[in-house]
Amino acid sequence: MHFIHAFEAAAKRTPQAIALVVNDQSISYARLQHMAGHYAQQLAHKMDAKTDGILLCLPRGVELMASLLACHYLGVPYIPLDICTAPGRVMKILAASSCLLTYDSRAGHIGGADGADVATFSAVAQIKPVPAENPAPAAYRIYTSGSTGEPKGVSVAHRGCSNLINSFSRLLEAGGETRWLSATSVSFDMFYLEYAVPLANGGTLFLLDDAQTHSVQEIAWQLMRCQPDIFQSTPSMLKCLLPYLQDDWRFNRLLVGGEPLGRQLSARLSARARWLCNLYGPTETTVWSTAHVITRAGDNRIGRPIDHTQIKILDDARREMKAGEPGNIFIGGAGVALEYLNNPALTAEKFIALPGEQTEGRFYDTGDIGLIDAEGVLNYLYRDGDFYKVSGYRIDCAEVVDALEKCAGVAAAAVVVLEGDGDDESVIVGWLKMDKPGQGIDTGAIRQELENELGHYMIPRYFYPIDDLPYSISGKLDKKALITMTKTKIKEMEHIVMGQKNAPGKDALNHPLIDILGHYINIDGMSLNDNFFHRGLSSIQLVSFHLELKQLYPDINFHDLCARPTINLLLAPYH
Repeated sequence: MHFIHAFEAAAKRTPQAIALVVNDQSISYARLQHMAGHYAQQLAHKMDAKTDGILLCLPRGVELMASLLACHYLGVPYIPLDICTAPGRVMKILAASSCLLTYDSRAGHIGGADGADVATFSAVAQIKPVPAENPAPAAYRIYTSGSTGEPKGVSVAHRGCSNLINSFSRLLEAGGETRWLSATSVSFDMFYLEYAVPLANGGTLFLLDDAQTHSVQEIAWQLMRCQPDIFQSTPSMLKCLLPYLQDDWRFNRLLVGGEPLGRQLSARLSARARWLCNLYGPTETTVWSTAHVITRAGDNRIGRPIDHTQIKILDDARREMKAGEPGNIFIGGAGVALEYLNNPALTAEKFIALPGEQTEGRFYDTGDIGLIDAEGVLNYLYRDGDFYKVSGYRIDCAEVVDALEKCAGVAAAAVVVLEGDGDDESVIVGWLKMDKPGQGIDTGAIRQELENELGHYMIPRYFYPIDDLPYSISGKLDKKALITMTKTKIKEMEHIVMGQKNAPGKDALNHPLIDILGHYINIDGMSLNDNFFHRGLSSIQLVSFHLELKQLYPDINFHDLCARPTINLLLAPYH
């Protein structure tokens, strides 16, 4: 059963039950169903024969959910984008297909999209869902980082979505009384699970708004206030959340995935959750493909396949490995996506048919290396190739390099990702060869240009100048040399920071907040107007900085540091 028909059935069973809660606004199933029908009618008037999707760039709220459901009613794939998405990235996505653009007038930078039909909504008439046999095969499209410098559209099938809902409804025992809290970005495929499972089962979705999701302090407060039955998050987010949760507060059912789970964090979460499940799956196989309920602190295995899913561990010749032997992870079954939009060559390369009587349909080559242990449980080892996971998002270095080389004054660029071990953060570093020898890097200007092209999670934390990029004898970029250079730079910076814990940085201003910042970043030459993040402060360091800062300024919230990331701006209300 497609999601929209499950939603219709839930609305028919319990029309007055609460489907959606946003801040103090509660929406019943009957009301949400009615709004979605109205929105579908309006979108239908805007569509034509060429429309192959509807791009949703709306604030997190009732209108977003009604619009999303409207797309399901119409049987047209939706393309979800966070309202903070870089305008340049939105334009690239619009150029890749014939999709309608919906946007909120408050996100004015998107409203002037050339050639885009802008859907505005008003109540007209109810529309019934399209028959189950008629909707387009794709339920939604998610754009991920692409190796050509362009966003890569993954078309995800209704079949995979239905299988995901059925599998997790059983795993989580998600009945009509189940309460979910959603803090995941709508442009992250994890969001599909967060709304689809509760709304398909008659449960309640607590949807945090954009301001709330941008503050881990606020997310923690909402978790303790709402007491949801189920919460889903990445390891990076959970590491930031834990310090803000009361010591005796525990998650009921916690889903963690999107990047490797470290053993230390697994142990911490085991003590903070009544039920803990580690998940694994790329966007191309419909959110999650394996699940592992953790019953032993420190266990970080990624589990067994969900329903109608196959996992193969193969060598480079695509021969199956024995238990305990590492190899390439291939995923087959109901969750395998349809295609990369308008990219048949890449589709053929990554979605393949494997020989053998026990393999049905296509398999997706994940690019990940893993093994199946003696207990039959999948273990993740590392990523092969130039794709990485940073804060749960998949990053292709080629896209970041492409954006860097468009920046004024940059002649050539290279990007290195130092992956964390699951307990430490991953770090993106940019190496820049400037047009003029000896020319300094204006990191503020470069960041500003990148913010128009890339997602915030793709922007390097550090930028280093280089006279010439290193190349191997074959003429290829010497990645090993760059990684070695990067690790050396990071160690030098850590050495400086460690020294600053007991002594002020050279040329640093004599200010107590800068002294505190010196516990985390290099404060040499720092001014009261320097941006914390431009100086290299990470999200996890930001949590620690905030907790220290509250001892001096108890009223400063986590969101204040994000909104006013300089000493002068942060302290302006106190002057």
